[in-house]
Amino acid sequence: MLQGLLRRKEAIVTLGIYIIVLKKTKLAIMGALLLLFTPFAFASNGVLENDPNGFKGFTWNTSIEEFSGLVLWGASSDNAVSKTYYFPNEPRSISGIDVEKILYVFQDERFIRATVKFQGGEQYHALVIALTDRFGQGKDESQFSHDLLWVGVNTHIVLRYDDQFDLGALIVSNLQHRPK
Repeated sequence: MLQGLLRRKEAIVTLGIYIIVLKKTKLAIMGALLLLFTPFAFASNGVLENDPNGFKGFTWNTSIEEFSGLVLWGASSDNAVSKTYYFPNEPRSISGIDVEKILYVFQDERFIRATVKFQGGEQYHALVIALTDRFGQGKDESQFSHDLLWVGVNTHIVLRYDDQFDLGALIVSNLQHRPK
C-alpha cells in the first residue's frame, strides 16, 4: 500500500512538473509571438513615414501660378471654393504604375490636394506596395471597399479601391484639407 501511495505521489509530482513546464512553454510561445508581431502592430497604425509635404514635387499651399500648363477639369463656376485641374501632357503614372487621371485641387489659388484615379486590382496592389515601401505600413480603414490610410505631420493619404466596380483613387492631401 505504501508503494501505491508513493507511485501516486510520484505521478502527481510528475504531472505537476509537466503542467509547470507546459505553462512556461505556453508563456514562452506567447511571448515569442508577441515579440514577433509587435513591430506589425506598431507599423500598421498608419503613421506616415517620410512625409512628402506635397505631391510630385509641389508643396502644399503653392500658388497656382507656379503650376505652368494646368487646364481646368470639368465645369466650375467662379464662385466655387475649390477648383480641379490637370496637366494635359503629364504622363499618367505614379511610381511607374499606369493610372487613369491625375488631378490637382486648389482652394483660394493654393494647392491643397491631388487625386489619382485608377482602374484594376493590379494597379491597386502595385500602389499598395509602392506606398508601403515609401511611407511605411498604412492603416486599414476598410468598411465596404479596400481603404488604406497614412497620416503625417503635413500630409494625409488615402488609397481606396472598390473591387466590385474595379475602380480606385489615391487621394494625397494637405492635412488641413483632407477629405472628411
